[in-house]
Formats: sequence, structure tokens, C-alpha cells
Amino acid sequence: MKMNRRIIISFVISTLVGILLFLYLYYSVNGYLSLKESTLKPGLFSILVANAVGLGFYYLSRFLNKKAPWHLATAWRFAVELAVMGFCLFALAYVFLRLYLAWQGTTWAYFNQQYHDPLIKFCILGIVVLFIYTIVDFTLYTYNQYAAIQIEEVKIASTQLALQFEVLKSQLSPHYLFNSLNTISSLIYTNPDQAEEFIRKLALTYQYILTNQNLPLVRLAEELNFIKAYFFLLKSRFDNAVQLSVELPRRVLSSKIPPLTLQLLLENAVKHNAPSEETPLHIRIFVSDKNLLTITNNLLEREFKASSFRVGLDNIRQRYHYFAKTDIKVDKTDLFKIELPLIYTA
Repeated sequence: MKMNRRIIISFVISTLVGILLFLYLYYSVNGYLSLKESTLKPGLFSILVANAVGLGFYYLSRFLNKKAPWHLATAWRFAVELAVMGFCLFALAYVFLRLYLAWQGTTWAYFNQQYHDPLIKFCILGIVVLFIYTIVDFTLYTYNQYAAIQIEEVKIASTQLALQFEVLKSQLSPHYLFNSLNTISSLIYTNPDQAEEFIRKLALTYQYILTNQNLPLVRLAEELNFIKAYFFLLKSRFDNAVQLSVELPRRVLSSKIPPLTLQLLLENAVKHNAPSEETPLHIRIFVSDKNLLTITNNLLEREFKASSFRVGLDNIRQRYHYFAKTDIKVDKTDLFKIELPLIYTA
């Protein structure tokens, strides 16, 4: 449908150009405009040539957009388009003119003698039209590219918000709130001070979640501060059954990370394993030799798989896809290991 619309537009414009060129050449030869039946054939010929050239320009432009796009080498593309389109214009005009003369029974020598000046004018007008077409083609291509980029950015932003909404929904789920409130309830009687600290850390985690829910990236240092508060909540629930080791050099703390990435990985590690004080879950965050942010945990898999809220690795993978040149890497051998590329943006 889009292509058909462009062809129709090309046909209309080419027809108008053909009519205008014919009227101009007719007036330049005769000095007046008095259209008669005898001018019908030359007029139709002009329209036919203009449409043939216009259609040729359309498909040649599409071909050049694939082989030599404007944005890769604008000056080179401009020169190539002028040369190719110029050859197409004058070759088609010459072929159609020879066919027209054969149809009319007129020799080329006679025509050239009678209409030498109009032919020169036609060549000049053809070059002007060619320049205008090339400039318009470049302008339209640039506009379409800009529009496509804007649309793609809107799609990316929309997808990012949808992915982050899924993360937020998982943190506001009744299951998560129930576990938190249940922990507070048990701590109030056994350890009031820890219960108060738990409430403070829980409030801090929700403040972080709500503050950064619409941000595509946050500083790794901010995410780590949030993880410390979140891990306090886990320690309150599992005590010594979960252990966390963070070994990150200062140089990587300024890098960026999608918000709640580390929290999701910690939550999944606890959810899909069965830690106990006899066999604790060891979670380690460090930078590998390949300069990748690496999170590992030992495998203490549950007998029955935990339910999923459809957030986790797929969510993280999709969010990283928009900001990192390399994908995240997941390995499950003796340890569960995930490697995340470090993101540096202005």
C-alpha cells in the first residue's frame, strides 16, 4: 500500500512536470500558447517520457538506497545519483524521441535542424530537474530516517517502561509484601530493634524502587546501596542461610546498570534454591577477568520449582539489549553464574 501510494504520487508529479515542460518548449518555439489537435501527440509524448523517467528515478533511488545509503557517504551518493539519474534521463529521452520520430516518419537530421535550440533548452531543463530531484530525494530520505529513528526511540522507551513495570509489579506483589510483613511480625516480639531496622530498610528499598522506576539506567554505586538494604531484609528472613560477598573495584562504581537488576538476581537466587544454615547460599558479586560484572551463587536447588512472576533473566536480557553491545552470559555448571557487560554513558 505504501509503495503503491508513492508510485501514484510519482505518476502525478511526473505528469505535471511533463505538461509544464511541453508548454514551456512549445511557447519557446512558437512564442505563443495556442494548443490545437496537432499538439496532442507531442503533449502525450512529453507526458509519457516524463512518467518513464519518473518511474525510472523511483526504482533507481530505491536501488541506490540499498547499495549506497545517503547517511554512509552523502557527497559520494549525491555524485552517483546525479550520474546514474542523468544517464537514465537522457537515455530514456533519446530512445523515446527516436521512437516518436520513427512513428512520425521524421528523420533525426531534420528534427535536429528544426529544433536545435529547444533540444539545448530541454537538456538544460533536464539537468535542473535532475538537481532538484536529487536534493528532494536527499531531503525526503533524511526526513524518513529521522522519523524512523524517532519512532524506534519511542518503541524502545515504551518497551523499557513495560519491562520496568513488570519488575515493579513483582516487588509490589502480595507474596513479597506478605513475606515482609510476616518477618516484621515475628521480629517485633523477638528482636524489636531489628524489627525497627527492618522497617527502615524496607522503606528504603521501596523509596529506591519508586524513585528509579522510570529510569532506564542508574549508577552501579546506587544499585549497590540499594542491594545492601535489600540484603538486610533477606538476612532477617534467612539469617545465616544466605551470605553475600561484594568485591567491586572503585573504577566500576561509576558504570550504569538497569535499576533492580542485582535485586532480581538476588531474589531469583533465593527463590530457586533451598538455603539452610548447614548449607548456606553464597552469593558473590565481582568483576571478572573479562571486565564483566559477574554474579555467582552455589546450587542448592529446591525439590519443587518456585513459581515465577515472569521477571528475571529474560527481563534483564531485554533491558540490557538496548544499552550494551554484548548480550548477558549465563552459565550453570558447579555454580550459577551470570555475566553482565559494564555500561558507560555520558
